[in-house]
Amino acid sequence: MTHSGKYRAARLACALSIFSALAGSTAPSPLYPIYLERLGLDYTMVTALFAIYSLGALGSLLALPVIPAVISDRRLVLAGGLILTTAGLVLFSMAHAITPLLVGRFLSGIGTGAISVVASATLYELAPPDQRKWSATVATLAFTAGGTGGPLLTAAALATDTSPTTAPFWFIAGMCVAALIILVTARWPARSVSAQTVEPARAGHSSPGQSSRALFRLACLAVGVAWMLGAFLLALGADLAHVLFGFTFVGVAGIILTVFQLFAGIGQVLGGRIGNLRTIGFGLLGIAVSQIVLVLSVPGAHQVALLAMTPFCGLFFGVVFVGALGLANAASVPEKRSTDISRFYIAGYLSNMLPVLAMGYFIDIVGLELAFYSFSALLVALSLIGAGIALSHRSAART
Repeated sequence: MTHSGKYRAARLACALSIFSALAGSTAPSPLYPIYLERLGLDYTMVTALFAIYSLGALGSLLALPVIPAVISDRRLVLAGGLILTTAGLVLFSMAHAITPLLVGRFLSGIGTGAISVVASATLYELAPPDQRKWSATVATLAFTAGGTGGPLLTAAALATDTSPTTAPFWFIAGMCVAALIILVTARWPARSVSAQTVEPARAGHSSPGQSSRALFRLACLAVGVAWMLGAFLLALGADLAHVLFGFTFVGVAGIILTVFQLFAGIGQVLGGRIGNLRTIGFGLLGIAVSQIVLVLSVPGAHQVALLAMTPFCGLFFGVVFVGALGLANAASVPEKRSTDISRFYIAGYLSNMLPVLAMGYFIDIVGLELAFYSFSALLVALSLIGAGIALSHRSAART
């Protein structure tokens, strides 16, 4: 049996694990207005329901570097991630109060954090040497398909009134179980390398002379801006569509979030073909312009503007993320790259969690519209600052 066929089932388990975990992480987003109404929650608690997922994922990132000292077999780490993700999904689907919802999201966050890191690395290592460049593509496709499929599945359940608060989560939990079965029964290398933080295959196009702490800080700023935008749309996009833009179709929130995730994946593919500094500068300027257009569209509740800008928001999100990741790799010396990439993702998850929590608290005080304007002003300012820094570094590198 060839190397390709020998571990094909194991690679399938990794890809399905990533897809299922990401689908589970995004599926609840269209349902937040329902929980807001049914459970009598305020926006602070709704955003906490979103943010606690990031807290769980952040915990996984912090724990992964020390896990190999206790567990050397990556299958056990993946299996544990799938079990935690499944438990979180089941608990979330059965919950009728805020506490089990929070616990379910936290468990899903821990599981997804472990799966996304370990499965991505394992896909690369189990691929035949001449196919390893495709492993990053497979992982990206699994991430994008999962992130897109989660809200799409919930939107379909909402549109057809097919148990939208339960059916999508049980379906995704079933995929997690299928991935676990394939993982357990698949052929696996006799000696498994230890789990560690993934270093993406594409290190970017920056030259070694540009490797510096300043560039690394720029990468962290860029991913922070991108993940702030993503967190806002995933946590509050449904309310943004209904309250500020006047959408009444129950499935529109899921469609908007699906389009955002789809174009985020496209942006990552396109951005990976361009130099890191140019990608970051262009993407951050795009985020600023898109956000300004949305702000100007709120007074007239121009629904077409939200529909038109959502693909661009997703595209620029993906472009900035892949550029920031490439720059973080290029700006790190090899012996410290794993530590730096961990810090990079920690910056991303903190930006994913803290601003949206503050946003929820602010909405309860001043209302969604004024909070949206304030958030947009901050996002545009940070985007323009980051774009300016990126373009200045690029100009300096060319002289």
